[in-house]
Amino acid sequence: MGPLPQFSDDKQRQELFGLWKKQEQILISTGIPEAMGMDEREFSDYLELFAREAIEGGMGYRPPLIPFLIVIGERAVGILKQLRSLKINGLRGAVRLKPGLIKERRDDFRFSNLVYLIFGVEDGSSTVNVAPKDCRRRFTEDNRWGLNVVEGFALLRLQPEVIHHHGVHLVESSYEALEVASVWGSPAEEKLVLGACRLEGRGDGHGSPSSMITKPPTGGTRERLRGIIS
Repeated sequence: MGPLPQFSDDKQRQELFGLWKKQEQILISTGIPEAMGMDEREFSDYLELFAREAIEGGMGYRPPLIPFLIVIGERAVGILKQLRSLKINGLRGAVRLKPGLIKERRDDFRFSNLVYLIFGVEDGSSTVNVAPKDCRRRFTEDNRWGLNVVEGFALLRLQPEVIHHHGVHLVESSYEALEVASVWGSPAEEKLVLGACRLEGRGDGHGSPSSMITKPPTGGTRERLRGIIS
């Protein structure tokens, strides 16, 4: 993907373009194009369909918020493949739940698109040791969403250091009746664990990342793949 046309030299737009390119390169380096059945050029062309939307949508967000994340939907690359593609200081993906029992709380655009965007992402630092149930209530009050599993993976791809500060509760992904999906590092085992934690649990060193509630993205639908994926 070359420089975006008709962009001004506005400093924040240039920074957001750099953030876009960084995420694109991380996805390529972790094998996501191959997992989607694309070569690197096809993958970059596909992402370019909604690069402008990411940059425009990311305007106005300042640290500690991440302006936007590129999320690889489960329809594009399964949860287990995504987990195993993560490269975090030698930690290897390990699963301590049954992925088929993960249920998404929202049956909307985020789970029908192959690739999509989320905006204004907080990494969970502000909710460390707050129970997932309480975080869900707080996010509703603040007009935010918690993250689901693939969104959590997108966060850890960009900021792998998060997992060394706290585990992440992915409160939009329920597991069985009273649990949520969670990811944490286990350095002693050299594992990055996808497991489950109780909704009422607290004091476990986990936080719940979240993003702003925004309109559905337009770039990631199957109809706009232009034949790249059959």
